[in-house]
Amino acid sequence: MSDCSPEARALVDRILGGDSAVFKQLVDNHRRLVSHIIFRLVYDRQDREDICQDVFVKVYQNLGRFRFESKLSTWIGQIAYNAGISYLEKKRLPIVDEAAADYEQPADSAAEVPRPDKLTESRDICRACPVRD
Repeated sequence: MSDCSPEARALVDRILGGDSAVFKQLVDNHRRLVSHIIFRLVYDRQDREDICQDVFVKVYQNLGRFRFESKLSTWIGQIAYNAGISYLEKKRLPIVDEAAADYEQPADSAAEVPRPDKLTESRDICRACPVRD
């Protein structure tokens, strides 16, 4: 059974057919999702932007392998999550589940890891993943 809409199928077909404007539309439609996932995992601003870019490169490179067994947004979200986890593993940084951390960490250890919602930089996630030409 497929959860993928006919619109998503048409979008994927057009991108695979070489329509770069449609790929830009896909990026615009999923930028917030990817940014949200990456921002929750990665604290370094420049790394977050780079990872968001890499996610969309991976989406483009692997779009032909998308099997339409889930929503396109679910597939893209999984790529983003995997990219974030890979970054943390490569940098040997802890993987923090923020929801669990709120309940399980002693008060003094929570201060050791900066949280995205405590950072002072802009949270405008739409600008976090600009499309590279």
